[in-house]
Amino acid sequence: MVYIYYGLNTFLIDKQIAELKKKVDSLSYEKYDLENSNLTDILMHADEVSLFSNIRMLVVENAYIFTSTTNKKLPEQNIDALEAYFKNPNLNTILVFKVEKEKVDERKKIVKLAKEKGYLQECKQVDNPLKIVEELFLDYKISKEDAQFLLKRVGDNLSILEQEIEKIKLYKNEDKRISKEDILLLTSQNIDTDLFNLMDAIVLKNKEAALESYHEMIKLGEEPIMILVLLANQFRMIYQVKKLYQMGYSEKDISSELKVHWYPVRKTMGRMRDYEEEN
Repeated sequence: MVYIYYGLNTFLIDKQIAELKKKVDSLSYEKYDLENSNLTDILMHADEVSLFSNIRMLVVENAYIFTSTTNKKLPEQNIDALEAYFKNPNLNTILVFKVEKEKVDERKKIVKLAKEKGYLQECKQVDNPLKIVEELFLDYKISKEDAQFLLKRVGDNLSILEQEIEKIKLYKNEDKRISKEDILLLTSQNIDTDLFNLMDAIVLKNKEAALESYHEMIKLGEEPIMILVLLANQFRMIYQVKKLYQMGYSEKDISSELKVHWYPVRKTMGRMRDYEEEN
């Protein structure tokens, strides 16, 4: 079977791959990077019989062949060989292509064939990160309030969130009860969270809250001049995103226009309604 996972949510892509990996022995697992590997060689390995297990798994990262990428520095690949493999795959091989791009090129023959003969799945940003927190704390006990506190403290970037949760789970492996004190002790405050808290306090003219957020950022090692730069950049971005949104631009269009990643654009769009231009 051939699997193609694409999207900007690398956490979900890796989670899907991890589930598939449970089916194979570690000695029958191989990883490739298509930016410096030959597709024909990979497919030859996919057609081979594993000496260690009935099932083998090959993961191919940076699978740009499914996108509209036209970078001349990337090696040319034998797409015909992949088309042939789709039509007659090795049933004892799990072949996975990892595409960390927002979308695949629906016009390409290989993408159409992937839909027809393989398994093509988009991995979008999670709308409910609290649910992911609860899933990651499986077999552990954590209240909804403490899970929300964890999200507020470390942010909702799922890759970072998973790392912080793994630290907590290792520490609390005995009693498996997670408290707010554990979260404070074991996790690192996300500086973006403090930055947004500082911005909110400034807009609301809450001097006490503003100073508290400012001092938290200083504790995290930020220089005062850098805090001012971060504030200026973030207020500028809110203004730009709001203007483009009012002009009818989508999240993707705004990200492209401002030449920034989609994640800060999405975060900004979620908060810009709270900021009036006269503030």
